[in-house]
Amino acid sequence: QLCINYCNEKLQGHFNDHIFKLEQEEYAREGVDVAKISYVDNSKVVAMIEAGKGAGLIALMDEEIKTGRGTDATFLKKALVLAGKSDGIIQPPDNKQMKKRPHLKNCFVFEHYAGEVEYD
Repeated sequence: QLCINYCNEKLQGHFNDHIFKLEQEEYAREGVDVAKISYVDNSKVVAMIEAGKGAGLIALMDEEIKTGRGTDATFLKKALVLAGKSDGIIQPPDNKQMKKRPHLKNCFVFEHYAGEVEYD
């Protein structure tokens, strides 16, 4: 699921760059007076997934696979450590959520462009 959502994030980022950012720059170069379009920049979300050397989720997964002793629990622990450096992109589930849905204790929550996703 993470790989599918990562692909969607990359596509959204490409769309944002080409439709919003680059078009607005082109209008400015041509002197066209148009209202500035605001949009959500998802580059930090993409970076949190693809950053290397233990700084992104894919690198953490790769590290867990290479150790030969990696488990879901150790990956979750590392992802939650990464959450502290993620500007809120990665979070542990809150206590209120876990009371209603106990399985969330084994999850982290990732704030994608389209909304929060719980990964276990």
